[in-house]
Amino acid sequence: MHELCNVLLSLTKDEKKELINLLKNTNTKQHTNLLEKRFKNGLYCPRCGCVENIVRYGFKNGHQRFKCKNCGRIFNEITNSVFMCSKKSFDIWEKYIECMINEFTIRKSAKICGICITTAFIWRHKILDVLSKKIDDIKLSGVIEVDETFFPISYKGSRQMPRPVRRRGGGTNIRGISKEKVCVSCGVDRGGNILGMVSNLGKITKDKLNKVFGGKIIDNSIICSDGEKSYKDFVKEHDYKHVIIKSGRYKNGIYHLNHINAYHNGLKGFIRKFNGVSTKYLNNYIVWNNIKKMGISIIEGVVDIVCLMRYRTFADRPLIPVL
Repeated sequence: MHELCNVLLSLTKDEKKELINLLKNTNTKQHTNLLEKRFKNGLYCPRCGCVENIVRYGFKNGHQRFKCKNCGRIFNEITNSVFMCSKKSFDIWEKYIECMINEFTIRKSAKICGICITTAFIWRHKILDVLSKKIDDIKLSGVIEVDETFFPISYKGSRQMPRPVRRRGGGTNIRGISKEKVCVSCGVDRGGNILGMVSNLGKITKDKLNKVFGGKIIDNSIICSDGEKSYKDFVKEHDYKHVIIKSGRYKNGIYHLNHINAYHNGLKGFIRKFNGVSTKYLNNYIVWNNIKKMGISIIEGVVDIVCLMRYRTFADRPLIPVL
């Protein structure tokens, strides 16, 4: 560090100007890269959504600014995005997203990107919150396999424990399905589309199925499930065709639950890599797994979505995010 300071002090006035211009050009190239990725389908206002009457409005801190004549607001390439209010360059964000693609731990990602562990944690959940909005529009169609899986409630990271602390790996006090486990309702169609989220504590109910799958299943679809009464009531209410795979049987003609069972195994294996995931953030990890399974690009998903994502957006969520 001292050697670098000595080199900088020894530079002439012209050399210092040249160095400053070089650093400015590097910063501008990063902003241009993000600008091209975010507005690849055409310029629009991230505040009001207008695609017309947008004019250039000069530069500020290396950012090309624009003004929307529809709402009168000024914006740039990071307005209402996950990168807004971040002091780090887009290159560092890209490097961090690459770490997420490789499923590195928060500590390893922080070391690679040169950021602190707290920042790495916040970035992970900012990105996953944004990606959850990208898959909100996914709908299931055709032959759909539905089932639920369960995870023990975890208060990892919480300062308020409503029960005695368990050692890592410790089981619940009650065997089988109980209120000590969160139910994750999942659906998979033969086209590779996936839907899954935390729905409730304990046994699945028809009301919770309506909240998970309501508006997410195309008409005339065929629902494959086990004999659980909640699925029968849900299918009857929405007038879908229902194929029940009875206990002890693996298939009924072309209908089976192999895809959803494989999905559950993959999801639990994915969650296991992180050595305990807090129930508070479980939905984000389910989104991460689904994005990976469906082959959706994380970087494109993050750049495309318009949203104002602050720390409190995910820090203040409930400890158990049931519907």
